[in-house]
Amino acid sequence: MVKFLFLTRPLWGVARSRPYLHDAHAPTLEAAILLHGGEAKKARDAYEAMTDPERGAIRLFLTTLTRAPRMTVP
Repeated sequence: MVKFLFLTRPLWGVARSRPYLHDAHAPTLEAAILLHGGEAKKARDAYEAMTDPERGAIRLFLTTLTRAPRMTVP
């Protein structure tokens, strides 16, 4: 049996890092959430069970997760 290991990247900067997932086949954050399985199945199922306004609040929150600009000294 072949096992695959996919490491989840931190969510900081996720708002500007599309496409999503390890192979970039999720064009939106919602698609990325809904395509999850395995250890993330419970979280995906909970997201699916939410109302549209609740899911919208999650997506809105995720769009706020940006990285602060890096300061560089020339």
